[in-house]
Amino acid sequence: MERIYEKDSGVRRATARVLGCRAADGGSEVELDRTIFYPGGGGQPEDRGTVGGFPVLGFRRLESGEVVHLLPQPVEGEVELVLDWPRRYDHMQQHTGQHLITVTASAEFGLKTIAFHIGDELCDIEFDAPKVGRDVLDRIELRVNERIGEGRAVRITTAALDAVERGEVRSRLLPHHLDGPLRIVEIDGLDRNTCGGTHVADVAELRQVKLLHTEKLSRGTRVYYVAGQRVLRRLATLLERQDALTAALQCGPDQHMTVLGSLLARAKDSEKTARQLLGELGRVAAEALVREPGPAVFLHRPDGDAEFLRAVASVVSEKRPDLVAILVAGQAESTGRAGHFAVVGPAEKVADLGPRVMALLAGKGGGRGTLFQGKTGSLERLEEVRQIVVRGS
Repeated sequence: MERIYEKDSGVRRATARVLGCRAADGGSEVELDRTIFYPGGGGQPEDRGTVGGFPVLGFRRLESGEVVHLLPQPVEGEVELVLDWPRRYDHMQQHTGQHLITVTASAEFGLKTIAFHIGDELCDIEFDAPKVGRDVLDRIELRVNERIGEGRAVRITTAALDAVERGEVRSRLLPHHLDGPLRIVEIDGLDRNTCGGTHVADVAELRQVKLLHTEKLSRGTRVYYVAGQRVLRRLATLLERQDALTAALQCGPDQHMTVLGSLLARAKDSEKTARQLLGELGRVAAEALVREPGPAVFLHRPDGDAEFLRAVASVVSEKRPDLVAILVAGQAESTGRAGHFAVVGPAEKVADLGPRVMALLAGKGGGRGTLFQGKTGSLERLEEVRQIVVRGS
């Protein structure tokens, strides 16, 4: 099969002859004599588009190395191939951007690329370094964008199989079935790299590359980046967030961090005060519980937390060690916040009731002696928990 994209990544339409078509799960597998669609691989996602008017759902590689196109309907004869060009061009920008980042990071900063990946929003390159600091990222980014401004041509050439061994070209991973010349993507005066993906014709088409942030990996460091139109899209998103913050904080962008710092400090103080008040409330609630007649009591506080329950349990244990108290704090799980439970009382009662309460609340926890506590998973059976006290069992 002729892979048109290998010679010219800019071809958007072509015709092809159907060599075979067979039923497959959810559609048909179609063999063509030629294609404009990149089937994915090497970190670059597959292309999309239409064959004979039907959307390309995906691709399947055969053991021979050939690729079949997955379509929702069978086709025959001569068919038109139409590429999803915006998707293809975006991938071309991101992939060429990776080559330029990789060669710059290697030649000028000694960073070896282990892998790379084009995502829907962000791209990433994995380097063999335990850490890549912001200062290094900024220097790489500056040099890469200088080279974009130089307008270096990107060409597709070929080289002999042993060119990698001779050090004439870079290569990370070669297909096991490859038995012919190597396909080389060359950035004029900078790099010659084995690659099967699609690329722009000149680095100037990248417009801009932005290195974003890093992620620590067991084998190195992952660096996230965007290139081309994605830089503008990301800038637009960040400006939208900045405008939203400006409206919410009622201050200019240069004051965002100062105002946020003040709000966070006040929130921290308020949270501390709330915890103290909740603890006091727990002790007040406990005083009321220990005055109730009977061997057992039940308390559910929707706005309570683990600290509230500890305060209640402490007073109950001190003033009524004979009393069994089943305590629950928190609201239904729809709030997204975990609730808490505690069973306090004589050790033999706690050993019996603690696991039962935990099971009814779909919770997790444990304990020994006079206290059994944990987190709730669901409050759907809370009434059954209360009935344990009502029935006295």
